[in-house]
Amino acid sequence: MLTESAPSVLIVASSSSQASSAAELCRRVGFNTHLAHTGKYGLEQIRKNPPRVILTDGTLPDMNATAFAPAARKALGNKPVVIVAWSSSPESEEALLAPDSGIDDFVLKSTLPAKVQNF
Repeated sequence: MLTESAPSVLIVASSSSQASSAAELCRRVGFNTHLAHTGKYGLEQIRKNPPRVILTDGTLPDMNATAFAPAARKALGNKPVVIVAWSSSPESEEALLAPDSGIDDFVLKSTLPAKVQNF
């Protein structure tokens, strides 16, 4: 566990199964997790419970990550956050990490189920 007051992570993904898997891994390493399946709902969650980390799908049902990330930063004001975009398309990495995207890092989704290791 990280600490008594675990940092919050918001996982914004259209796939319920992928969001649940990511949330389980985050809980195992000590994060307090919150889920959203659209960008709009993710922004509502950010206003209610400002996260320290946001993991967002590259493409959401209502917006893409390069629209969501700046909106999330605006909603957070001066609160620090790390925004990580994930996608199954390696070709999207360059666009997602463009200097004005608001995204800090990129993770390539695996097309194979991954084993979650115990720490």
